[in-house]
Order: sequence, then C-alpha cells, then structure tokens
Amino acid sequence: MKKLNIFILLVSLPVVGGAMSFFSKQVLFSEVKGIVQKQGKPLVNVEVIRSYTELDNRNHESVKTDAQGQFNFSKVTKTLFFELGFFPPSEVVVSQDIILNYKGISYDAWVFVRDNYDNGSELGVNTINLICDISNEPKQLISKTGGVVYGICLLN
Repeated sequence: MKKLNIFILLVSLPVVGGAMSFFSKQVLFSEVKGIVQKQGKPLVNVEVIRSYTELDNRNHESVKTDAQGQFNFSKVTKTLFFELGFFPPSEVVVSQDIILNYKGISYDAWVFVRDNYDNGSELGVNTINLICDISNEPKQLISKTGGVVYGICLLN
C-alpha cells in the first residue's frame, strides 16, 4: 500500500515543461450560428458544410438552413487522455472551412486557421455569429484576436 501511495504522489507532481492532467479538452471549432441570405432575404434549404483539419485528419459535417435561413453547429472538441507534458509542445494548426452550396454553386463562407485550442479563440467569443449573403464578394476580415477570416460572411 505504501508503494501505491508513493506512486500516486509522484504521478501527481507537476512535470517540468508542461502541465499535467489526466484529461485535456481541446476545442477544434467553436460553436457557429449563422444566417444565409441573398440580398438580405433568407435562403431556405441551403447546404452548409463545416470542415476542419488537424494533424492531417479532415472531418466534416453538414446541415441545411431552416425557414429563416438559419443554421447552427455545436462546438467541436477532442479529449486527450493522460497528457503529462513529457513531450515538447507542438504548434497548433487547425484549418477551418464553412462552405455554402446553393443551386449547384459553392460559396466560401468562412476560412480560418486557428493556432490554439481555447474555446472562442477564433473571434474572442464563445459562439461565432455569422451573416452570410451569397451576393457578397469574399473578403478578408481581421478578428479581435488578430486572426484573418476569409469569406462572404460578415461577423455579427
């Protein structure tokens, strides 16, 4: 029993160079809510595809806009088990895209690369709120956090 207590004590001590935890939750894409429009009028049944790539793993999901042109994606997280911090920290790169498909045409709504796993780090808020008008030309916007967002959507 004494050896088990010593082992638990040693495992519980901080590790130099990194934090120690048994579970580490990492946000890959914050919650997204939005409206799809054409010249200010809501578009119904538009396919909205959210995708993200991290460590060469590409994931995607899609939803359709409702009668008010609205769509919603929940926050995407991953949980790492028993991260001790023994390894040097690696650079975080998560590529994010939201594509709108309407009448056979694809529109870049949101293109962003996040560099950390903090919730809301894309814009400095926990929920990304977008107004996406397919009649807009894509452009670059600078977020509050200094990141560059590209697409047809405006930040609401």
